[in-house]
Amino acid sequence: MSAPAVGAVAVSFGVAIPLLAAVGGGCDAPLRGGDGPGDASASCPATLSQASSGSCADEGLRCPIVLDCAPSFELVQCTCRGSRWACSDPVGPLDAGGEPRCVAPPPPSKEPCPSTLRAGQGTACDDFGRQCFYEGEVCDSGITKLDYCSCSHDDAGALKYACLRVACSPPIEIDR
Repeated sequence: MSAPAVGAVAVSFGVAIPLLAAVGGGCDAPLRGGDGPGDASASCPATLSQASSGSCADEGLRCPIVLDCAPSFELVQCTCRGSRWACSDPVGPLDAGGEPRCVAPPPPSKEPCPSTLRAGQGTACDDFGRQCFYEGEVCDSGITKLDYCSCSHDDAGALKYACLRVACSPPIEIDR
């Protein structure tokens, strides 16, 4: 059963957190290898400082940490690997104890998002990195997943939307 469509919303990484919270996909539930919310929230570090100085015991546990990138927020994803936390910010992997990096939000796009996820797949776009979000599947846990299209280079180098339907299990690619 899926939630009613709300239309497309374009956001940058810095704006995605409030949108996720607005549709019930909050950022405080730990994830186990992409399978969905875990039950070990006490096992997650609350800060990057705790992650860089602490050990972990639950191999594969993924924990998001909110990064304040005023005027917006971004997520740092920390995963338990080999009894240590391995963290990545929006730019890429962080060295142990490394400072996270904020990505400046792009200027607003003049190009509208495709009306639906399926309509976006493979369509030309102008703003590399632009993401358009669509309300997706409602999981048994009550969390609504966000499907999305990202403007990126295809194999021929042209800018086109590549879209993913984010299921309650691992994401699946959309075929046209």
